[in-house]
Parts: sequence; structure tokens; C-alpha cells
Amino acid sequence: MLKIVLSLFLVFPAVCQAGDREDFEAYKQQFQSYQQKEKTDFRAYTEKMEREWKEYLADIRNNFGSLDLTSDKKWVNYSKNHTSKVALDNDKGVVIIEFVADEKGKAAGIREARALIHELSKEVNPFSSAPALTENVPLDKVRLEDAKPTGHVSRDGAKVYRLTVPLNEDRQQNNEVQIAEAVRDVTEKYKVSYDLAMAIIKTESNFNIGAGTRKGVLDIRNPELYENNPWGLMQVVPSRSGREGWKRAKGKARIPTADELLDPEINLEIGVAYLAVLQENYFSGVTDEANRERVMIAAYRDGPEKVYALFSPKGKKAEAMAEINRLSPEQASARLAAKKAGPNAPDGQYVARVERERDNYRVDEKERKDFEQEAESLVKKPELLAAVNHWLGTPYRLGGTSKHAVDCSAFTMNIYSQVYNKSIPRTSDGQYVKYGGSAVDDRARQEGDLVYFNTLRNGKPVSHVGIWLDEKRFVHASSSKGVVIANINDTYYRTRYVGANRPVRE
Repeated sequence: MLKIVLSLFLVFPAVCQAGDREDFEAYKQQFQSYQQKEKTDFRAYTEKMEREWKEYLADIRNNFGSLDLTSDKKWVNYSKNHTSKVALDNDKGVVIIEFVADEKGKAAGIREARALIHELSKEVNPFSSAPALTENVPLDKVRLEDAKPTGHVSRDGAKVYRLTVPLNEDRQQNNEVQIAEAVRDVTEKYKVSYDLAMAIIKTESNFNIGAGTRKGVLDIRNPELYENNPWGLMQVVPSRSGREGWKRAKGKARIPTADELLDPEINLEIGVAYLAVLQENYFSGVTDEANRERVMIAAYRDGPEKVYALFSPKGKKAEAMAEINRLSPEQASARLAAKKAGPNAPDGQYVARVERERDNYRVDEKERKDFEQEAESLVKKPELLAAVNHWLGTPYRLGGTSKHAVDCSAFTMNIYSQVYNKSIPRTSDGQYVKYGGSAVDDRARQEGDLVYFNTLRNGKPVSHVGIWLDEKRFVHASSSKGVVIANINDTYYRTRYVGANRPVRE
């Protein structure tokens, strides 16, 4: 169509100069005919896609008795012939595997379900470079032979068998750790709070990298439904947060495609870029940072216009800014949460949920003091206690080496330099190798020993390091929260613990 439009512009001068009105009308009619054909073809295409979509849904209902599709916190996949299903439910903490057994028997259904699992195991989590399925599902516990009939019988007389397996206990923390570095990168790029973005992702999709939409039955191929509903990791609405986030990220306003929003890395950048738009454009006039971020949360879910209307009778931006600036953070929160605000007001409970989640991704002053008290009860060496207290709460950043931000091995390197006057290698695997690997028996660990973990499972023996304190506690730079004290018996650390060694023997 663009080529035809350009052609018309090129021929207009010649037509006008020649005064040949008939030729112009012919060109105009040709263009209008082309437009009509385009509309007809597009309508035929959408009708065909709609028909295929309905057939797809009907086939699933017939085979399994109900409709189960990918949503914000669930990742659902079917085999090509729609007779096997794998549904990873992040909220319930289970994976449900179902397969249809026809006249060929249960064994044939098991083979097809196993083939689907094998195929899904090839899909890689872009944030960890590891198979997304095996990060969440204990495949050694998936015994398809134990699947039981659901009671549903298809029109063809086939039975449906189901196996429910709990997801890995530490999947939530693992998913957070794997995505944290990418979130830090993109939030630093757009000058948005890291803990704010992490809390929104937790609330919107529970870190489900395969997230679709809350309304899982929507046809992604229906333009109107697609453009006005949230999709992906940060539940980006294509026509609003998608369009504005894309413009902030790419410099040009357009609605991102489904493939783009279902790519978790792209979705993350567009979602955070939209937060930057809210911060820089819609709510830049809010002077208090806490108030500004609270109204940004409300606007992320419901749009800035609804937030303006909550603080201004006429919904005017300037009036809303003035009113928000007049309120304390507590008063602003109460206004956002007030039920009397009406059906068109922002979801105040959403704001409260996100605010609660933020505490999981930052160390506030109260928590820092709690950590300091814990350190005082554990650490005997005064120099080590002072150094630990100095670093507690420092944000994490890969490559960081200072109080501004630090990674795990730079943290241990700094501690050893400050406390023991000893230079140790810069990387966790370098520290592990130089001091004898797992040279210290678990029962013989002492204050100041280095403790190692394999959190990335990337082929290297270790990928994370901390400093042993006492009573099963160690201090480390956590990628999701920063420098904190943790318990080695927590499932995440216990299952990834490699060993300990002692660079300094006093």
C-alpha cells in the first residue's frame, strides 16, 4: 500500500500540469479499489484465524473436558495433536501433566506426553541460559506411569490421565535470582527503582517467564482483544503501556507485536520503560519520592488518568499534582485504597500488594538494624563485625566493587582486604580453586571461612560465594536483595551448597 501511495504522490504533479482530470480520477479509483481489496482480504484473514482459534479451543475441550490456557501465572503447552498437556502453575506450585489414551492404550499416551516434556525441556530461560522447565520441575519425580484417570471421556471414547507433581521448593527464589541481574540492568538504564520493578513483576506474573494474559482464553490473534489486555512478564497492555514504553525504549511509538511482548526480555524492558514514562512525564510534578512511586504503581495497572481523577474533581493533571504534594505518604496511600473512590478509581489493593512485595527486594533501615543485631550475636572478631555492619544493605550489581553496589566475590574480596589484610582472587571460582575447593569439612567451618554455592549451574563448580559467621548463618551479596545475612539451611542455599575453604588460618 505504501508503494502505491508514493506512486500517487509522484504522478500528481504531472497529472495537474497536464490538466488531465480523467487520469487522476482513474488513479484515485484504482487506489480506492486497492484499499477495498485490502479490507476484504484482512477481514477474510481474521475470520479464518477466528475460525481456527475456535476449532482449536473446541478440540481441547473435547479431549480434556475443560479449557486450560497460558495466563499471567500459568504456562500451558499442548502437543501438536492436542492430546498431551503440560501446565506449570506458579501460584499453586504444581505442574499438571495430562494425556489422552485412546484405543492404543495408556502406553501410547505416555510416550506422547514424554515427547512433549522432552520438547519443552529444550526451551531456555533467557535470564539463566538453563532449560526453563527443569529449573522449576523435578523431572525425576515425573513418573507418567502413575497418572490416574480424571473421569473425562472424549467423544471418541478416549480417557484422560493426570499426574500432579509439586514444583521445586526453591523455584520462587531461583526465578527471582535468575531475573534480578536483568532487572537491575534495565532499571538502572531507565532510572527506575529496582525493588519497584521486581515487586510489580512478582505481583503481575510471579516471575512466570512464559506468562500470557490474565484472561487466558483471549485470542492473541484478535487485534482488539490483544491490544487492550495485559500480556507477558510485566503484563504490558499493548495499546497503552506497550505503545508508550516502546516509544521510550526505541524512540518511535508503535504497538509491540505479540511475539515481542511474549519475549520476557523485551517485555521487561518495555514494562520498565513505561514506568520511566510515568515517572518522567505523568508524575514528574510529585515532589515526594514515596508518593510519586505509589501513584506510579496505581497508574501502571489502571492508567494515569484514573489517578488524576482520584486527586482532582475534574481529572486535571496540575490539580492532581498539587493535591498529591499536599498529602503525606500515608494519606496518599489511604486515598488510593479508599473503596468510596468508586468503580472507575485505581485498584488500591494492587498498590498495597506491590508495596508489601517491595520489602522482599530491598533492605530498609529497620531490617538493616535487625541484621546488625544478628551479626553482633554471631561474630566474635571485632574487625569482621565492623566490616559486615559497614556493608549490610549494600545493593547488588554484577561487576560492582563499592558501597554503591557490589557483587558476591567483590564483597568477599573487600572483607578479606579490610579485615584480614589479604588479597584474594576477584571471582568466586577463582577463590574456590585457589584455596583448595571444598577443603573445609562442613562440621569444621569457622568464622570468616568462604562458603560456596552453584546458583547458575553453568558448568563451573561454583557461581556464588559468601562468608561464614556461625550457627548456620553466612553473610553475602544476594543478587536479588543485596548484602544480607542468610541461613544455609534455607532450601535454596542447602540444595546449591558446594563447600567451604579457609584463605586465612589464624
